[in-house]
Amino acid sequence: MHDIIKPALFNAQLIRSLGCTTYQGAEIGECLAIASQIEPGNKESWYAQWIAFADNNYNLAETYRNRGLYFDAKLAFLRACTYYRTAFFFLEDEPADPRIEHALQYSIQAFHQALEFFETPVEIVEIPFANSKLPGYLYLHQSSSNHPRPILIDTGGGDGTKEESYGTAAEALKRGFHCLTFEGPGQGSMLRFNKIPFIPDWEQVIRAVVDFIIGRPEIDPNKIFLIGRSFGGYLAARAVTKETRIAACIVDPGIFDASANLEAKFNSFRTQFPDLKNASLEQMLLQLMQTDENLRFMLESRKWRFGAKTIEEMLHKIRAYTLKGLVEMIQCPMLVCDNTLEYITLGQAKKLYDQLQCKKQYILFDANEGAGGHCEPLAPRLFSAKVYAWLSGL
Repeated sequence: MHDIIKPALFNAQLIRSLGCTTYQGAEIGECLAIASQIEPGNKESWYAQWIAFADNNYNLAETYRNRGLYFDAKLAFLRACTYYRTAFFFLEDEPADPRIEHALQYSIQAFHQALEFFETPVEIVEIPFANSKLPGYLYLHQSSSNHPRPILIDTGGGDGTKEESYGTAAEALKRGFHCLTFEGPGQGSMLRFNKIPFIPDWEQVIRAVVDFIIGRPEIDPNKIFLIGRSFGGYLAARAVTKETRIAACIVDPGIFDASANLEAKFNSFRTQFPDLKNASLEQMLLQLMQTDENLRFMLESRKWRFGAKTIEEMLHKIRAYTLKGLVEMIQCPMLVCDNTLEYITLGQAKKLYDQLQCKKQYILFDANEGAGGHCEPLAPRLFSAKVYAWLSGL
């Protein structure tokens, strides 16, 4: 992985935003300029620099639009969308911070403004689900043929947004697919605006999504594919344990048990800090959080996403996110992706792959091919090429 700024947590999010350059959602020079002005480890400095560039691009986009420079307006709005999302990332250990909703609202607004200049029609949709509606975008491939086409559903991950998933749609459209990106419970605006946390039985979510699209004449009901990246690697796999209308599923990385690596990390603290070995889990972690900002961010943000008030409650809730006793129910073909530099879900993809009883393939992405890191942030086209090569062989 490329080390540009410190600490590693900041660097990972910088790399993530740099990856958006592939789909015109960032500029390398701007991202590096922002990074050079951030005080290492200072989340206020992180927010200030990213929000300044976001505001600048948003204002530029409006100026370009008013002058009739629509292509330039589109690109500036897309960059603003990315920079607003990146800006609030490290504020999420304090969910009540009003800057989170402010930045997310502007990120969404910037993307909606950019949509005005897309060549491909994009529908802003609301998918009925339980007592709410899931926000999403339906990207429709345009062709001279009226034949129904396949569709790829992107179920998102743990901390991304439906706007960030634009890259998934761009790759799908190039290959003759429609694409639907959306936010479910615990994701994007569903969490930050509606305060709805994650649920483990994601098949309920995907069932509602499939119900929403399956009657449309543009969509081939026999070619509905599902992809889940990052935490979506669990969500998508869980969904296809019971939602049988999905023709094939891609997970990157595969996740068998969402709590396993977290619990292993907690257990390692007992060895590292023997003076805390007799403390309760909650007491131990609260003590460590006082001097470890990265740990504090990880735990506080996850408490929010999973609707927990304490760390122990969060861990109890996350234990429900497992495929134990369910993985045997998956019938559709599965592409399980992994990475030599995976650090968040280390070992989970192979465990999932080994227990699958359906048609399956395992792909290990490598730093030596330029695809190192969680979700291959700097190699989105290499990732997509391998995904669609697999789909074409089904």
